Amino acid sequence: METTVTPKSKTEVCIEIELSQEEFLVYREKALKELAGTLKVEGFRQGHVPLDIALREIGEEALLGEAADQAVNKTYAQVVQEKEIEVVGEPEVSVLSLKKDKPFRFQITVSHIPSFDLPDYKKIAALCARKEVKVEDKETDQTLDWLRKSRAGENEELPELTDEFAQSLGKFDSISALKESIQEGLKREKEMRETDRLRQEILDCIGKEIKVELPAVLVEREKQAMLDRIKHGVQGQLNISFKDYLKKVEKTEEELLEGMKEDAKKRAINYLVLREISKKENIQPTQEEMEQEEHAIVAQHGREKAQHALDMDRVRAYTESAIRTEKTFQFLEEQSITLNDKTL
Repeated sequence: METTVTPKSKTEVCIEIELSQEEFLVYREKALKELAGTLKVEGFRQGHVPLDIALREIGEEALLGEAADQAVNKTYAQVVQEKEIEVVGEPEVSVLSLKKDKPFRFQITVSHIPSFDLPDYKKIAALCARKEVKVEDKETDQTLDWLRKSRAGENEELPELTDEFAQSLGKFDSISALKESIQEGLKREKEMRETDRLRQEILDCIGKEIKVELPAVLVEREKQAMLDRIKHGVQGQLNISFKDYLKKVEKTEEELLEGMKEDAKKRAINYLVLREISKKENIQPTQEEMEQEEHAIVAQHGREKAQHALDMDRVRAYTESAIRTEKTFQFLEEQSITLNDKTL
């Protein structure tokens, strides 16, 4: 196999591959046997059709096409791994020469993750501060008022804040226990929001120091992910169709996507930054972490249903990426400080 890799831009490469006549013959013979096994020819049992008769039924052109597909898939994956090309998006394949008893030549154009220099991300993260979280009494009171109103219903007096009221809500023995639970819940919610804010601040500060040409396919992927979230939110929260939502905001889907371009670029840079930091710091999920997360995903779908509905290879890839990203965020958070004099 002969391979030539030519950069087309900072984010695209062209890979030209040539398989010798002998190398391609292996794929042709394999394809013929596989296709012959699926044929139904009168006078022969399926899977027992002689290869010469199978070839006559299949046709040389169709056979070469199948052999070419198999050759492209296998050699492309092999070359990408050997040349350490970090692919993003789907490849564009062009057949240059495909004939019986001749070398097979094809060309692949693919986007890849560009190389770039990271700034001193530890120092940058250390300059970002986590603010101390506190719950004010008035916030607890507001939640209690909401609970009272939800219990009162229409044309009924608000219940008094007694132990009996707390007990009517479930597991609380007293009004003090209810207040304590509310305060803990509000604090957890605030801490989660502060974590999200801190993480975004760190990424924004690192991203400002990054100079990288983004693959167009990566930006498009982020735009599509943002659009999918809007569609999901429209149906789940607004309870209207996406078509009606577009009418409401007076925009087309294309206009929505165009408006997401700058945010998509930031998200793409965030992705590259987290990915590069995890590589430099050798941040990886443990086998135990992988198994726990996979079991949780399977349990969510129901074990029997999940075995049929889920592509476990995709589940593992998603799980690995999600855990690595979370651990990288935690690593960056550990570099930051906490400001005790600034509260939320």
